[in-house]
Amino acid sequence: MISYFSFLSNRVRPIAAVDLRTWEENDWNADASAGLGVQLENIESKNRKVQLMLEYFSGHSPHGQFYNRTIECAGLGIHFYF
Repeated sequence: MISYFSFLSNRVRPIAAVDLRTWEENDWNADASAGLGVQLENIESKNRKVQLMLEYFSGHSPHGQFYNRTIECAGLGIHFYF
């Protein structure tokens, strides 16, 4: 994930991510996951950040024995990095 733009004195950065996966168990059909949001950064320590994301998944269930069922879901995510 690379972002070249930042706002509010380099404290807010837009971010986006896409993940595509295929599994032999599902005849190599792709599962898609995507996220879009902002990252709040601590200027003194680049290792500390918080991400606020809109997240979406469409594909086969990642929950064990339900792998052959397709699901679709969307939601909000908050990710802390310290």
